[in-house]
Amino acid sequence: IDSAVSEIKKDIKRIILIVLASVIIAANLKIFVNEGGLFPVTFPSEITSRRIAVIGGVNMDITGTPDTAMIDGDSNPGTVVLSPGGVGRNLAENLRRLGNQVYMVTVFGEDANAEILKKHCLDLGFDLSMSVTVPGGRTSVYLCLNGSDGNVLGAVSDMAIVGRITPKLLEPLLPELNRMDGVFMDANLPEEVLTFLGRNLTVPLIADPVSVKKSVRLKDAL
Repeated sequence: IDSAVSEIKKDIKRIILIVLASVIIAANLKIFVNEGGLFPVTFPSEITSRRIAVIGGVNMDITGTPDTAMIDGDSNPGTVVLSPGGVGRNLAENLRRLGNQVYMVTVFGEDANAEILKKHCLDLGFDLSMSVTVPGGRTSVYLCLNGSDGNVLGAVSDMAIVGRITPKLLEPLLPELNRMDGVFMDANLPEEVLTFLGRNLTVPLIADPVSVKKSVRLKDAL
């Protein structure tokens, strides 16, 4: 019984640390909600110009919204919007807009979406020298279909390529990562990768748990 209680206490501590990590992310980025979006509003001098690596996914988000009530099994006139997404990329953009030097560590496919996303990242000022292109791979895509009221009817998430971020891929990057002022990672990464980073990085490491379900992947990285 004592050992079971001890493990429960450890799990509670891990959950608390994960929640605190989320709070730290929000506090450091100084963001607020406005018209349904997140926008950085201040530029704290204490974190400006730091070298920060972000390890995580970069997606092409595709959202379709019909003009009127959806008719199942038919083509519905409406609006389709493409936009850069991904938890890691979103973090990186906010960090970059705060004036930091951002090094994005991710995997791209070999397709049109990859070219669009790479240009977007470079235009924002990301350093992509530690990112990889997978020959013949499909860049991550999140496809969402809304109702005419904007509520989600369903979605398809094609993010298998994130599984190509492995300890083997990251190990040669450790010397450079450990020269950063900090590293962010998101829990969309495989658990073995999160654990590997937690055990091998000596610089401040902050994790975005993404969701309650995915947060358990961080249990051995803390």
